Amino acid sequence: MQIQEFVNLAGEVVERLSPKLGAQQSEFVREDAEVGAWENALTNLVASLAKRDIAITRQDRDDLRRLIADLGEPTENVDRLRIDAPHE
Repeated sequence: MQIQEFVNLAGEVVERLSPKLGAQQSEFVREDAEVGAWENALTNLVASLAKRDIAITRQDRDDLRRLIADLGEPTENVDRLRIDAPHE
């Protein structure tokens, strides 16, 4: 993934998912993102989503997996995130 593509996607994911976290954790994730500390922002985002058992969409999980993999980090924690069941 090109750098600008990574930055754009990471920013979009942080904006979409950080509001699901508590106020303090959301602020930490956003602050890391604002200064380009993407590894911290994304790994903390994944950890917070997992700890709070927050459901996300398949697309959000796929985007997170792609970003984490691009950082060279293992994706097992992303794969364990709970997916929001579609409403019927």
